[in-house]
Amino acid sequence: MTKKKESMNKETKIRTKLGNLSRTWQHIRRAPFQSFAAVLVMWLNYFMTSLLIAVIFVFGILLNYFESRPEVTAFLKDGVSSVQVDQLKEEIGNQEGINEVRFVSKEEALRIYQEDNEDNPLLLEMVSADILPASLEISAKSPEYLNSIADFLETKQDSVQEVIFQKEVVQKLSFWVKNIRNVGLVMVGVYGFVSLVVIMVIIGMKIGTHRDEIAALRSIGASGFYVQAPFLLEGLFYGFIGSLLGELFVAGGIYYWREQILSFFAPISVLPTEPQTLALFLGGQIGVGLLLGLFAAWLASRRYIKR
Repeated sequence: MTKKKESMNKETKIRTKLGNLSRTWQHIRRAPFQSFAAVLVMWLNYFMTSLLIAVIFVFGILLNYFESRPEVTAFLKDGVSSVQVDQLKEEIGNQEGINEVRFVSKEEALRIYQEDNEDNPLLLEMVSADILPASLEISAKSPEYLNSIADFLETKQDSVQEVIFQKEVVQKLSFWVKNIRNVGLVMVGVYGFVSLVVIMVIIGMKIGTHRDEIAALRSIGASGFYVQAPFLLEGLFYGFIGSLLGELFVAGGIYYWREQILSFFAPISVLPTEPQTLALFLGGQIGVGLLLGLFAAWLASRRYIKR
């Protein structure tokens, strides 16, 4: 008797879930323009959000690349001995904020020059190791140490011929990354709020059109959750379809222009290659879309459907 009762309860739950799905589909099908508007708004918002996140991601990679490059290069005078070089490296290493100090000999400088100009034989014939200076490449832990490192090297006139560093490049890139990130966060918040309001309004309108049906269900003892369930599922549907379409459009655009993007930013690889990263990004965006659609539907149904 108990097993039979449990079986009947399971069957009732399955029928209830199927009934909710059927009612949800009827709500969507009977008001196609409202449903299309909700999906369109979610798609546009997620398309723009994904573009902003992609831009922030690319600028972040560019910043990390330039920060990890040798930021200060000290070209050494001809005739500087290895003892002087070792002493200078030790003195630089004792300065605050030093990450690495690397010596580049004349021969290594020639090899780098040849690799950079391998497509121009004329330039290769004109340059030899004797006319290229040896150098020290110093990378700092943070761009804020660049000035002090450069000032210290300027005092070593007996060994150092010229000092160059990428202070302006890194500072400008840091400025743009910071501002794009801040603007992006604001825009993502605005897009999310617009999506929330639009879905709330559409779900509220649909609840109004089903007022008689809701009253009939409540009169026969249906719970508040049972009445709300189709509208909650509808919000999930809008969130899922809108975010999925937005992600697919951005991913498709990146895939289509992949070679042009990689060529433009070469030699820096600005696109993730690990499938785990792409899957995590896509899953996270869709998950947020589902939560946003569900929350908007819950707010609307909680306002218009009395428990």
